Amino acid sequence: MPITLTQQTALITGASRGIGRGIALKLAEQGVKRIAINYKENDAAAEDAARLLKERGAAPLVIKADIGKVADPAHVRDHQVPIRRPGHLCF
Repeated sequence: MPITLTQQTALITGASRGIGRGIALKLAEQGVKRIAINYKENDAAAEDAARLLKERGAAPLVIKADIGKVADPAHVRDHQVPIRRPGHLCF
């Protein structure tokens, strides 16, 4: 049975550039509609990644947080509220 990615939600750490960005873009091309971009410091790169995701039909949510710090993973978790819909967080 093939896996369908439409109506799914992905949270990708480091998605503002490099491999994370490539994964985010590929998921958008495969039909993932809600993609949370987690990044540490490069605001411009994160906004550019969000723009590219929108061009591919996704609805990005940009979350600035250093998941290596104790408090920041909770910050990422708190931002999941707007993306909790049918389909849930699956990646």
